[in-house]
Amino acid sequence: MSTLSFDTFANILNGVAVDSPTSHDVINPATKQKFATAPVATEKQLDEAVVHRSEERRVGKECS
Repeated sequence: MSTLSFDTFANILNGVAVDSPTSHDVINPATKQKFATAPVATEKQLDEAVVHRSEERRVGKECS
């Protein structure tokens, strides 16, 4: 069983945490302080997520 961490983030693609070559600082708006770094999905990762989601919807409709 994995544990939740609120200082390390990952993109989830098809149920798997994936790394990204680019990240973005996460800023607490109350303190204006950086508290984490979040990955920025690549175009390829976004395309894969859309394809996977489309496939899930298609299979779901077939099972209904």
